Amino acid sequence: MAGELLESLLHISPTRFEVIVLDVLHRLGYGASRNDLQRVGGTGDAGIDGIISLDKLGLEKVYVQAKRWQNTVGRPELQAFYGALAGQKAKRGVFITTSDSPLTPSPSPVRSRASSWWMARASCT
Repeated sequence: MAGELLESLLHISPTRFEVIVLDVLHRLGYGASRNDLQRVGGTGDAGIDGIISLDKLGLEKVYVQAKRWQNTVGRPELQAFYGALAGQKAKRGVFITTSDSPLTPSPSPVRSRASSWWMARASCT
């Protein structure tokens, strides 16, 4: 079943994958309402596919990168996301992919002085 779901995710558009990722994060408790989750991905998205407001004023945010890839996600993609987080002066970020990463097991916290974020492989196992 998990393999079939992953295979289905690999055949949808990147835009649809971003929406699904935001829907799953909302169901996991991020954002008080679905309106607190905004898809901003697309050409010129500066490495951010979604933004989740954690409070009513939108002061606390989680930035989301959703990669629907078959290839391995490596250091360049993670560094680009980290750079995107730094550009937003973000404190929190989530990197979700259908791919494997040789860098870290999933899910795993990655911390620095500037921010904390999670990388997770999208799967149903």
